[in-house]
Amino acid sequence: MNEPHWLVVAVIGAILGLLLPYMMYLLRFLWRYRKSDRLEKSWFEYHATFTEGRAIIVGGTWHIKKGFRHRLVVTFQHEKDDGLKYKGVLHKERGHILAVLASISDDEETLYYRFVTPVGSQSTVPGLWLSYDRDGRVCAGSAILSQEPLEETAVGPILSNMVEQSGAIPALRVKK
Repeated sequence: MNEPHWLVVAVIGAILGLLLPYMMYLLRFLWRYRKSDRLEKSWFEYHATFTEGRAIIVGGTWHIKKGFRHRLVVTFQHEKDDGLKYKGVLHKERGHILAVLASISDDEETLYYRFVTPVGSQSTVPGLWLSYDRDGRVCAGSAILSQEPLEETAVGPILSNMVEQSGAIPALRVKK
């Protein structure tokens, strides 16, 4: 009678069976935790979009940190607290940073970003985004990540110089 009851053994086995897949995530997380990543910090993001039919520049803050199931995760909140919050993952792909962010506020929306991987102490990183504009229409445009906050008057020329398109604020959207 030194052996544990069969029910206790079955419950412990079931718990270990459920936790086993997450053990690999834990080991990878502990391995990655030791290494620092230069993207792991707060960044300021700015992009061109449309609202009420006119082009505007909006911005927000990205908080990038190590993730448990993914190498890097990001939370994003718009500069103006309009309730739009996003959470997602970052992937590195062929010299680019690919971000897929899903809305954690009420609306169902997914943002897609692609930025050039920053080189050295590069403080401003050019990229593109794709999602919906503030009018609810499919929209794409240029975007930048910056290590320092930028004045709104300085953002427009930076975005304009990043893409091969004429116009004061480079933004694209699907016509009606």
